[in-house]
Amino acid sequence: MGILKSKPKVVQTGRTEAAERTTSIRSNVSRSENLSETKTVKVKELRRTVKTNIQSSTSTISEHASRLQLSDDISSRLKEDIPAQRNEETMKEDFSLVIAIDFGTTYSGYGYQFLDEYRSNPMKISFPQAFNGGTHNLLSLKTSTCILINKNRECEDFGYEAEERYEELCLLKKHEQFFFFKHFKMKLQEMKGLEANFLLADETESKELPAMIVFSLAIKCLKEHALQHIKSKRANIDESSILWALTVPAIWNEAATQFMKDAAVKAGMKRENLTIVFEPEAASFACRYLPVQTLNQTTYQPCFSDVPIGTLYMVVDLGGGTADIVIHKKIDQRRVKEISKPSGGPWGGTEVDSNFVKFIIKIVGAKVFMIFKQNCPGSYAEFMQEFEVKKRNVEPTMRRKVHIKLPADLSNICRKETGKDFQETVKETEYNDKIQFAGDKALIDPEIFYGLFEPVAEKIVEHVKNILHTRHGSQVALLLMVGGFSESKFIQKIIKREFQSDTMDVLIPEDPGVSVIKGAIVFAREEKLLAFRVRDVTCVAALHIGRNKTSIAIQFRDKFEADPNKVLGVTFQGRNGVRTMHDSACVLIDQSMNLNCVGNEAEETYEKLCDSSMEKEWHFFKDFYLQLEEQEDNIELILRDQENGQIKAIDILKIYIFHGLNHLENLYRERGVYDLMRETHFVFTAPANWGERDSIRLLSDAAELAGLKEERITIVLESEAINQYCKINKLWRDLDVADAPIGSIVVIANLSETKGELTFHEKKSKGAVTGAYKTVSGPWGTKSLSDGFLHTLTTILGMDLVEQFKREYPTIYNDLCTTIEVRGKSIRLDQENNVNLRFPVKNFDELCRKSFFKSFKECVEDSEYCTKIKVATVKLDINTSLFKGIFSRVTDAIVGHVTEHQMSGGIQRNSFLVLTGGFSDYEMLKILILPKLKILGVKTVLIHSDECPVLKGAIAYGFTCE
Repeated sequence: MGILKSKPKVVQTGRTEAAERTTSIRSNVSRSENLSETKTVKVKELRRTVKTNIQSSTSTISEHASRLQLSDDISSRLKEDIPAQRNEETMKEDFSLVIAIDFGTTYSGYGYQFLDEYRSNPMKISFPQAFNGGTHNLLSLKTSTCILINKNRECEDFGYEAEERYEELCLLKKHEQFFFFKHFKMKLQEMKGLEANFLLADETESKELPAMIVFSLAIKCLKEHALQHIKSKRANIDESSILWALTVPAIWNEAATQFMKDAAVKAGMKRENLTIVFEPEAASFACRYLPVQTLNQTTYQPCFSDVPIGTLYMVVDLGGGTADIVIHKKIDQRRVKEISKPSGGPWGGTEVDSNFVKFIIKIVGAKVFMIFKQNCPGSYAEFMQEFEVKKRNVEPTMRRKVHIKLPADLSNICRKETGKDFQETVKETEYNDKIQFAGDKALIDPEIFYGLFEPVAEKIVEHVKNILHTRHGSQVALLLMVGGFSESKFIQKIIKREFQSDTMDVLIPEDPGVSVIKGAIVFAREEKLLAFRVRDVTCVAALHIGRNKTSIAIQFRDKFEADPNKVLGVTFQGRNGVRTMHDSACVLIDQSMNLNCVGNEAEETYEKLCDSSMEKEWHFFKDFYLQLEEQEDNIELILRDQENGQIKAIDILKIYIFHGLNHLENLYRERGVYDLMRETHFVFTAPANWGERDSIRLLSDAAELAGLKEERITIVLESEAINQYCKINKLWRDLDVADAPIGSIVVIANLSETKGELTFHEKKSKGAVTGAYKTVSGPWGTKSLSDGFLHTLTTILGMDLVEQFKREYPTIYNDLCTTIEVRGKSIRLDQENNVNLRFPVKNFDELCRKSFFKSFKECVEDSEYCTKIKVATVKLDINTSLFKGIFSRVTDAIVGHVTEHQMSGGIQRNSFLVLTGGFSDYEMLKILILPKLKILGVKTVLIHSDECPVLKGAIAYGFTCE
């Protein structure tokens, strides 16, 4: 099956806004113009019908499998339906009831759904009657994440009731016998190494309990509340038929996630009846059922109906404690694929609370506030609850003052410690003209409240921008805001103002605070529909299909984490029986599309066929990637063989990938880990300039036709792979990138055998270089040496004779090119003696006498090169300066591009160049280019091609997706 995917694109933004600190989040800062220009899927295009034009133009999968004579296992995989249709096996129907618990930092809640409800409407989800927040009238589908525990380590109350009871105990001076915990969830993420008995301090910070007791009791309270409520609606509930779904942030480490699971088991949930759901994934599954155009309607469609297959969308889950952000891709009508590793930080609603506390401390001082919090916990809890009510209604354009009731205890403690009450203290601060008083209330300017939200909003906006400036991020067309903090009108308007545009929709479903609960229930039933999660990868196979060489390797997660620089590579039979990591990018087939051979074997076989008199016609394709670059974007691209025959590019790519899969299958069998091939994620490399072309889509479709499901495929640009290679080898440290200012440029010069590419990466944060915003390419590979020398021959003999030589003696011609390129590797700048080059003088003599009636030697002597080239019997004696001139054309081009960008301000003197690829190993190239770059102030690091940087970097990318 071929699916018309959204066209991947490399971001070309130059220096980004994300690299600079936002001066004020409330200013009308428009989203980066450049970012908008790079969007490849416009919002209006989301309403178009997806067309598939590959399927009709290619043979059926089963036909290809039989023609290519693949193994039974690979052939059977080719016949699998893509995409998988919904069936009963994708749902957990052993459970008649699913209950999802969203254990949040600030608020917690639950929802439930019976199987019959799910079958009629997946989004028919029930919630308990709205929790009542007591005196503050906080009616909500969630309750406060607070728990009151007595001295016997038993739960007294949970939620709003716990807050009210604790306030009562404080008034009666009995609170010392109890433990009161609030906003304690984030302690798990803060702890780098979790021990089963680690302690949590309560709100007074003077008493502690084991965290496992606190968490398990809290989960147990929610569990029992849910069961009691549901049994009041439907009697005779069989608890063994309940599937519990517990949500956790996706950015949590494995220890924290496992801790929550253990706490749930301790709370009475059977391990086999429990599933952990990552919060942004849950939100993504909920939003799949919401039509894009009417997210606030109550009639749900069966899927993310208005979004075409291939759409990438970002889920921004803003909770009480964290911002959890991930990119998903719709790969068919029901399934989604995780594209980016979840990321985020502690940028939730509690950060606003923390800023409010800092604001009060700036007025009364840390000592006064600490005494108030410890000695008057009831007043403190009521004060923070009062703030919670007010912060929900803060908007960026709000002009009215915010009225907050001041605790009398705070003012009394302030007078006792400083001799002045709260009102008198304010007059001596910078807030004198921004806070007025009326009785026991403070009237606070909205500017102060803006300042509480701005630091949090800035961090969220900057992080989202950084993600959008990555290659995958540049394809995002929808941004879904979910989570309790997404209910904030301030945050909603800021996010919409920064990111809503012609190329992106910002969507906020109704009740975003319970989207996670809704999605967790759907996910619990349909978790198989999450086709791929970055963290689930146990094995990565990388296929680096270069312009003229290919290499393949695998790596397992445990081995990667131990040493990311080691890979298990496939070896190929090279010339003269030598085993090598590289296979030639060649395909040899007959007229009926039957495979003869691929790679090094195809090259050798074709040479023998050329020397024989066989009448059967063959199609021989070599260096076919170059043809793809030379043609305009078109999924129906045609490749031409050595004899000008035409075959669709997708068929050649498919055949070549089949070849790679067979080698991988053999490797797995040899290592005794064949079963892991089914769990492997495949990473394909592509030239950097493919980031803006349909060729990436073509490669992806060919891989699908070769039997790999779309969710198991990732394509990484070669420059991104080299970027990853540098990170795993800690080369950034050697480059002093960590000390370079934001905005510094790292230029990756990947000089292969046939072509060279310069990609310009920008430093976005300390120690990290991400995103290629500029790519240029040219004939800067080892082939430039043979091309340059053949140009010299053309000057001497004319184009017609040289082309005749190529046609009549293809094997000799290829050998000559290889000889020139290999000989050029040993040439040095200080070399004074001439270069001896083995040369087919006899063949050129024959052609010259027929065309010019004189020998090849006489033709050279009559040319402008008579003093630089001397002809012997089977070789040429060539002046070294001629080869130096060929090298100079390449080095001058590279230095010229770097200079151009430096003069335009794009490259600073403290920037860097990473030189890699087969041509970068040539001594002459390094001798000519390094001094010139040093003069420009560009530091250089060399990566030898035998280190396989692209291949190793591709495997690293497969595990990290960074």
